[in-house]
Amino acid sequence: MRKTTHFNQGWRFKLGDETSSHLPQYDDSLWEEVHLPHCVQIAPIISSGGRNYQGVCRYRKHFTLEPSMENEKVILEFEGAMQVLEVWINDHQLPSHYCGYTPAVYDITSYISYTDSNVLAVRLDNSDRNDVPPGKPQERLDFAYEGGLYRGVTLYQTPGIYITHPLLEDQVAGGGIWVRTEDISEANATVHIQSHIRNEYDQSVSYQLKQTVIDQSGSAVAKVITGYELDSQDERHIIQSCQVNNPHLWHPHSPYMYQVRTEIIQEDNVIDQVVTPLGIRDFAFTRDKGFLINGKQLKVSGANYHQTYIHVGNAMPDSLLKRDARKYREAGMLHIRSHYPFAKAFIDECDRLGIMLIISSPGWQYYEEGIFVERVYKNLRDIVRWLRNHPSIILWEPILNESVMPESFQQRVHEIVHEELPLGPCYTGSDQGFSDVVYREFDPGMLGPKSEDYDPEAYMAMKKRFDKPRWVREYGDSPDNFTDQNCAWRVPRSWGEDIMLKQVRRMIWDKQKWLSNYTSKYNDETLCGFGMWPGMEHNRGYHINPCWGGFLDLHRIPKYSFYFFKSQRDPDHIIPHVESGPIVFIANYWSDVSPDDITVFSNCEKLRLYHNDVFIEEREPDDIPIKHPPTTFMNQFYYGRDRSEIRVEGIIDGEVVAVDKRFTPGVPRQLHLEPDDMTIDMQADGSDILFVRCDVHDDHGQITPLTLDAHDIIFTIDGPGKIIGDFIKRPELGQTGVIVQSTTEPGTISIKAELLYPQKYSRIAVKSALLDIKTQ
Repeated sequence: MRKTTHFNQGWRFKLGDETSSHLPQYDDSLWEEVHLPHCVQIAPIISSGGRNYQGVCRYRKHFTLEPSMENEKVILEFEGAMQVLEVWINDHQLPSHYCGYTPAVYDITSYISYTDSNVLAVRLDNSDRNDVPPGKPQERLDFAYEGGLYRGVTLYQTPGIYITHPLLEDQVAGGGIWVRTEDISEANATVHIQSHIRNEYDQSVSYQLKQTVIDQSGSAVAKVITGYELDSQDERHIIQSCQVNNPHLWHPHSPYMYQVRTEIIQEDNVIDQVVTPLGIRDFAFTRDKGFLINGKQLKVSGANYHQTYIHVGNAMPDSLLKRDARKYREAGMLHIRSHYPFAKAFIDECDRLGIMLIISSPGWQYYEEGIFVERVYKNLRDIVRWLRNHPSIILWEPILNESVMPESFQQRVHEIVHEELPLGPCYTGSDQGFSDVVYREFDPGMLGPKSEDYDPEAYMAMKKRFDKPRWVREYGDSPDNFTDQNCAWRVPRSWGEDIMLKQVRRMIWDKQKWLSNYTSKYNDETLCGFGMWPGMEHNRGYHINPCWGGFLDLHRIPKYSFYFFKSQRDPDHIIPHVESGPIVFIANYWSDVSPDDITVFSNCEKLRLYHNDVFIEEREPDDIPIKHPPTTFMNQFYYGRDRSEIRVEGIIDGEVVAVDKRFTPGVPRQLHLEPDDMTIDMQADGSDILFVRCDVHDDHGQITPLTLDAHDIIFTIDGPGKIIGDFIKRPELGQTGVIVQSTTEPGTISIKAELLYPQKYSRIAVKSALLDIKTQ
């Protein structure tokens, strides 16, 4: 029976190079012990502008295998290693891998010992390489090549007849398991399952191939089983089909997930098994009706995202990736895009949450003929084979983002995707139109170095090829230039209420018509989808500051824009694992320095404003042509400097369905700690991390913005955990926090927050905060 072992714990690590460390007898006892995912160096909160480590690092792992499994097939998979990967197993060097964003998969069967300890040695180099996609030097890159074994490593052991790994087989539209559906309706759906089986025994083998479709309750809703025979050292693709009656169709508002369990059976024993995700859905991109899913039109609003975090860079554990997905979904995002493929755990969570994905080939404003192009082609095939079964993926972006590329290259990467997915809905998207979906208007200047030599007639003939369904990959972000980057969208949360409100105004209805805003995208009926840039702040290589744009800051603390987008969801859409339903959010602290107008983000029909429980006014949303415009209560009620409360009730069908309130902030009285866990428990695996938010509260338990922002808070920890990065922080608008990392010991982690320089008068002192976190 297949055995899957996660190789994430108990590695030895050394920053820098050590040329003999691949040898089995090398003494690594003085190296640091680490667990995956692992960042090579703890970076500052703002690591932009080349402050992250670039260079060589080394890893080693010792492991043993059961002698009883000596005849098994052994496959090793690195999901993500940044970015040139060299691997040795027991002093045997394996082929190098030249991409930090795609898995590296190796057959190590011939090099394994079952009598002695095995040594797995790794050399990584995240230095600039113009022959390795994305290729552009980090000092000119809008993200960063953060190093290390930043995703997991897995060991698979299978019998001699087994279900193959698609990246190891390297067959067009083949290898592993490929599940697709057709003839989809609410009455039934046909599921086709292509399986690639290999027999490495010295004799032919008879077996049964059984496939079962399992619903969310664990019940089998369809199955097929057939007998086959496979010759020695032979392989074959087998397609089996079954019917699912009354299927639950996958949709962003009802993302129902099935599983396909594939089993190889001999003499009533299951000898190999693979489980594949299945979402039954059909979709299409159209020029006149936009995006259709299961035959119905859907306006797709979303955002872009870089998988990186403060202090640890790309080394984000599965729990943090899932939390990010849930935050995007809570903000109403129906799709997410980046400049490279996402981690598997993130995609799995998007499958469950109903977030649709654009999967991109690694690239950003760079192209070079030669080995670089060949590696782009290989990466693209690997990406499609790796991720082809996920229902959340609706669009593949095979081109290199914002790069000047020859027509022949753009046409070839489009063809590669369709070669790998020749059946079922398959769409590519690109800037220039050599794809099924176009991102932008026709621009001959982006068609290659010699595009200016085309004559006008050739231009017009080519432009007709660009009359296709449209998707706006990035909108809303419009810096003055890419050196200074002044922009109302790129604003830190710490700049305050007025600036955060201006950020929302920029996104919704900025007066400058040349700007690409949410209102224009929402009202374009033929547009299939649109994604803001970005949804979350991130560090990058080429600028001293992070990209301050987005609705979540570097710590994942929301700005006002988060609540605007959250208010654009329908109030009757209830989303598992995230806060959903009706919303009322007052974008005002109700302090003497707060904006005079009270802006409220809500998806309710009407809003009622109260002051100290006295009714003031009922208003409908402002006259803006979007689904749920903000509501502005104009300044007609100034009540002096006394502290008071405002309350806003959201009304639907005459009933109060949501409430928010603010009490004038007072002097800080208490620090308050809250785990930002999004209902995901912390794991005692040595690498899991959790952001613990620290809020500054007054005597009403409300956040007091600014009043403690000049004072240092120190965080201490006790129990099986440690603080990663800064442990002395200053609040921003009354909020800050620290990253806590687990050890491999389960138990209770206790975190304390207190002023670094405490007050000696207890009557006016800001009280400390305590929080206990149990790791599983």
